[in-house]
Amino acid sequence: MPKLRALLRDRVFLTTLLVTVVAKGLAFLPAYSIDDYFIFNLESPSLGMLGQGRFGQAIVTQLFYRLQLEPTYATVFFTAFAIFTSALLGTLTVRHWNLGHRGWLPVAAAGIAANHPYTTELFTFRTALGSSMIALALFSLLLIPRRWSARQLLAGAALFAFTLSIYQVVLHYCLMVVAMGAAVSLARYLRIGAAAGWPERVTSLLAPRRLLWHRNTSLLLCALLGTAGYAVLDAVVHKALAVVRSARTDLLPLREIPARAGMVWDVLEYRLLEPGPLVTPFTQKLLLLLLLTALAGLLWRARPWLRVRAAALLLLAYVLIAAALVWSVGIIMVLAEFWPVPRVMSHVGIFWAGLLVISWQCSPSLARKLLALAAALILLSFIGADNQILREQLRLNARDTLKANRILARLEGLPGFPGAGVVAIYGKAWGYPLRYATMDHDMNISAFGADWSKLAILREVSGYGLQPATDPGQIAAAEAYCRSVQPWPSTESVVLREGVAIVCLDH
Repeated sequence: MPKLRALLRDRVFLTTLLVTVVAKGLAFLPAYSIDDYFIFNLESPSLGMLGQGRFGQAIVTQLFYRLQLEPTYATVFFTAFAIFTSALLGTLTVRHWNLGHRGWLPVAAAGIAANHPYTTELFTFRTALGSSMIALALFSLLLIPRRWSARQLLAGAALFAFTLSIYQVVLHYCLMVVAMGAAVSLARYLRIGAAAGWPERVTSLLAPRRLLWHRNTSLLLCALLGTAGYAVLDAVVHKALAVVRSARTDLLPLREIPARAGMVWDVLEYRLLEPGPLVTPFTQKLLLLLLLTALAGLLWRARPWLRVRAAALLLLAYVLIAAALVWSVGIIMVLAEFWPVPRVMSHVGIFWAGLLVISWQCSPSLARKLLALAAALILLSFIGADNQILREQLRLNARDTLKANRILARLEGLPGFPGAGVVAIYGKAWGYPLRYATMDHDMNISAFGADWSKLAILREVSGYGLQPATDPGQIAAAEAYCRSVQPWPSTESVVLREGVAIVCLDH
C-alpha cells in the first residue's frame, strides 16, 4: 500500500492521468455503441458471457446489478475509473521497465501506452467499460512488485486467472509488457556492455539464476500459471453448468493455419503501412521511424561484428520485437473467428512505448532531443484521434436518433399501428453516404447495421414496447416484400401488413 500511495503522487502518473483526461474526456458524455442499445433494453444482466469463458465477468456483472452500479447507467463513474486505470497501467508499465520517474521519457512512454487510438474503442462500448477496466486494473497490481517470492508468484497466478475470466485481453497486455520489457532490458545491457567492454559484472546480470527471479520473468510465470489455472476453471464451469461454448472460443483448424498467417500479415501491413481510419499517415511514418531507429540503434550499440555475445543478444532483441509486433494482433490469430478490431489490438500502444524507450537508450544526445519531438507529436496525434473517435460517436448517435425518429413517424402514420406491435426490419445500414472517418470494423457503425440494435434503437427512441418478428412466415413475408421495393427512405419502405410493421433498410 505505501508503494501504491507513493505512485498516486508520482509525477509520471499525474501527468499521464492529465493527458488521458484530455484524450478520453469526451467519454463522460452519454453515447451508445451497437451493443449498448441492446443491453439498455435488458431487464437484468445476461449470462451469455459464460459461453465466452468469462465467468468472472458474469460474477462482476451480477455484482454491479445488485449494487445498482451497472455500467449501462453509471457511465460517469466507470469513465472516470477507466481513465484512472489507463493512466495507472501506463505508469506501472514504464516502472516495470525500470525507467524511473525523471525526465520526459517515462511520461511520453506511459502516455503513448495509455492513449493509443485503439484503446479508445474500449471507451466507445460504455457497457463493457466496467468489466474490461476492472480486469486491467487487477492486472496492473501485478506490475507493482519489484521482487517476487514463491508465495507471491502463486497469488499472482491466481489473480491473473481471475482477470482472464473477466476479460481475456489482459493476456494481450501482459505478454506485450513482458516481451517489450525483455527487449528494453537487452537494449540496456547492450548499451552498458558495449560502453564498458563487457566486464564480468555486466555479463553476470544475464545469469540464469538472476533471470529466473527477475520481475519480468516472474510476471511471465504468473501469466503462464494463471492461464493454465484459468483453463481448468473454465472447463469446470462449463461442465458443471452445461454451458454451450460460443463459436468465438473455437480454435483454428490446423489446415487453415497458412491462410490465417496470410491474414495476419495483411492486418499488420494495413495497420502499419496503409492509410487507416485511426492513425494518420504522418503518425504512421513517425511510428515506423521509431521502429527503424530502435533496430538501427540496437545494431550500433551491439556491434555484433566485435563480440559473439553481443551478436546473440542483438538477435534475441530483434526476435522479441518481431514477436511483439505479431502479438499486437492478439490471441485471435489462433481462434476460428478472426475479427481484428481496434479494441483487440489496444495493447499495441505498449509496443510503441517500448520502441521509444529502446530508441532512446541506443541514441546519442542530439538524437534523443529529436526523439522527444517525435514522441510529443505522436502523443498529440493520439490525443487528437481519441477526441475524434469519441466526438464522431456522438455525431453518429445524433444521426441514428434522427433517422429512428423519421422511421417512427412513418410507423405512427400507418392506420392501425399499435405502439406495442411486432416489427420486422429487413436489411442493414452500416453507415451514411457522408461517412465518418473513424468507422473501423464495428466501431462507430450505425445502430441500423447490427441485427440486435436495429429494433433496440427504435424502442429506446420511441418508448414503445415494440417486439421483433419471430414467426418464420412473418420474417419471410417481410423479406419478400422488401426485395420488391426500394429501401429506405422510399415511401414504400415502411408499411403495415397483417399486423406486422415492416421496415426495409438497404438490401
